Amino acid sequence: GRAEEAISVLEGIIREHPADRGATLYLAYAYLLTSQFDPCLALLDTIPADPFSCLIRGRLLLIEGRVTEAIGFLHDLESSGTWTPELGTLLGEVHRISGRYADAERSYRAVLARDAGQAHAHMRLAQVLLLQRQYQPACESALNAIRGRYDLAPAHYVLGVALERLGMVPQAVAALEACAKLTPLNVQVSQALTRLRTKATQ
Repeated sequence: GRAEEAISVLEGIIREHPADRGATLYLAYAYLLTSQFDPCLALLDTIPADPFSCLIRGRLLLIEGRVTEAIGFLHDLESSGTWTPELGTLLGEVHRISGRYADAERSYRAVLARDAGQAHAHMRLAQVLLLQRQYQPACESALNAIRGRYDLAPAHYVLGVALERLGMVPQAVAALEACAKLTPLNVQVSQALTRLRTKATQ
């Protein structure tokens, strides 16, 4: 895949230019994408922390299932002033995966209070609102995400599910049709769309 190809190129660059911080960061990220966690961590330990390296380290902790450690790490970053929208969104993601939906919601809202244009944060907020059965707010957040990034398929899916829960079946069908166009191979979306189309004709 592309990540494996990138690793080969970046390893060559670092052999020739070991102090190339950019190449080191991108190589660590490529290792993360290919589940080479030990080399990823070893690289991160060779460079000073910055928001991008911290984001990689946070995702590494999450992937390894070290949720409590990930939360502590990200909270420490927030307290130290090392904050970016991506790190704030990752903190919300960690809370969401661990079932702390109210904490996840607070994290996403904190990101959006600082930068209302973060489409991914709107999408994640919509997901966690749906999990809390707050269907109208979930619709609003999903629409905010779609306005910012139409290609965010999960936002269309959340919108469709929330609209169905609100009894707005034709609108839900339209939302899932948009999702299906973006992810034509997604079986879950296809099945949900088929079920809703049947429901709409009853």
